[in-house]
Amino acid sequence: MTIIISIIAFISSNMDDIVVLTVLFAQAAGKKDRRNILAGQYIGVFTLLFVSFCIATFLSAATDFPVKWLGIVPIILALKKLFEKNKLKESTGSKISVAQVAALTIAGGADNLGIYIPIIVKQSLDQTLVFASGFVVMIPLWWLIGKQIGGWSVIRRVINKREHLAVALIYFAIGIWIFFE
Repeated sequence: MTIIISIIAFISSNMDDIVVLTVLFAQAAGKKDRRNILAGQYIGVFTLLFVSFCIATFLSAATDFPVKWLGIVPIILALKKLFEKNKLKESTGSKISVAQVAALTIAGGADNLGIYIPIIVKQSLDQTLVFASGFVVMIPLWWLIGKQIGGWSVIRRVINKREHLAVALIYFAIGIWIFFE
């Protein structure tokens, strides 16, 4: 079950990264840029996971906070996602650095923290390691998806228009799951 939750959490919190990856791949000049995108994704996502783990550990150890109330965070993120305007971030250069991709991933990571912390706070260390292993598999899959759609402008426009609704519904479902589990 933990691996399924990991995959769902990854997909829901990284839908916006598909747009970023699509734009990055549309600008990629060669193999080095594609490798930098993958490395930057790993660094960015695992930085967000590490921060989430630290916060979740603090919440579990230092407070008597009722964990189920953390389910409100994904619900608030879902509502925010429903009402925000989509923004397609593009960079102007064709050279893509690992640091650039990691920074884009981390900068867009508030929703990731809002999803990961409530899940991690409810898990044992073993479950958290399994949770993180799901991300090891999902990052290159996300990279491949971004690479495939990077050249298709019509697909990029559709994702840009509808991505917020799909993400909002998934966030809401995760919030309800955390709150009522």
